[in-house]
Amino acid sequence: MAENDYVVVFKDTATNDQIDKYANRVTNAGGSIHSVYYRNDNPIIYGFIAGIPHHIYSSFQDDDLIEYVEDVEAKEPL
Repeated sequence: MAENDYVVVFKDTATNDQIDKYANRVTNAGGSIHSVYYRNDNPIIYGFIAGIPHHIYSSFQDDDLIEYVEDVEAKEPL
């Protein structure tokens, strides 16, 4: 199963429990969570960085709770 690394950023309304549910969807589909950023830990960004299988990635693209999903591999260092 192919996967790429993505940062998944949730809207400000997302709770820690909701972030956990999405992270569990990733791991249940064979992906891996690298880092999680909860509301109480990070006031700027809420979400996670994960190796996400392609079929899960596409379902995150149009999700109302997710602000954006961005490919980590596509970033070039400054």
